[in-house]
Amino acid sequence: MKMKIFIGSVLFLCMIVNGVFSTEWWEYYKNAKRLAEAQKWEEAINEYLNAICLNDTDRSRARTYGMHFIEYFPHRELGIAYYNLGDLKRAEMELQKSLSLEKSVRAYEYLEKIKGGFIPSTPAAISTSTITVTSSNITPPPPKQSIRHRIAVLDFESIGASETLGRAVAENFRTSIGDTKMYYLVERAFLQKVLDQQKLQLSGAVDPETAIKIGQLVQAKYVVVGSLTKMGSTYTLNVRFTDVETSANVLSKQLKCGSEDEIPNMIQSMVNNLKYERIE
Repeated sequence: MKMKIFIGSVLFLCMIVNGVFSTEWWEYYKNAKRLAEAQKWEEAINEYLNAICLNDTDRSRARTYGMHFIEYFPHRELGIAYYNLGDLKRAEMELQKSLSLEKSVRAYEYLEKIKGGFIPSTPAAISTSTITVTSSNITPPPPKQSIRHRIAVLDFESIGASETLGRAVAENFRTSIGDTKMYYLVERAFLQKVLDQQKLQLSGAVDPETAIKIGQLVQAKYVVVGSLTKMGSTYTLNVRFTDVETSANVLSKQLKCGSEDEIPNMIQSMVNNLKYERIE
């Protein structure tokens, strides 16, 4: 009985979230800029990544709705946020990505900071007279800080149990691991929105290649896949973290319980175990 209530409440929450989810790319971008202005770099990075998932192109004039336009440089601003956290490798990558889409003086300025004053080849469209770099005005980059990684938890496969139960377990796992603040969690509704654009499914069994592709689409560092297996009266929960960049399985966990009613406690035990094995 407890398990039925658990499944019903989780799925009802999923329906509510999916029904009201309507944040657009420019809203994520504007929120990210506000966070960056407040020097909340980690949170800004997460919002820039959300914006990029829905609109990946830096441009000086991007249409939001109707005749409304904004300057939109998510890759550039993401690079600057990484710079301020001392992650120069990612900063340079995002700044170069921005420049490949549309040139801007601001992107060049931060690349110069990273490279210690080196001025890259500047196209004629951008006047070099607006950029003055000397050894005295280059501020050394800040030391690299440990940041929370972004993860996407896919729906869990059900083996010997109902698909509804697998989805409920995955949603409960998302909520529990999100509550730990160990990672930035890509919400299921956002996952669904991005996947709908790509005509990909979220529910059921997902092969490793598709899981990696989904992780890339939502700009996740790690994608989490799992399964709930029922054999007799025993339920086994398997969870695996895969690095989206390398496709390597970096962490796997398995727990068992003896009845449906014990599943919520099993999920919480799984999350508690993961607290002590944070992936860097």
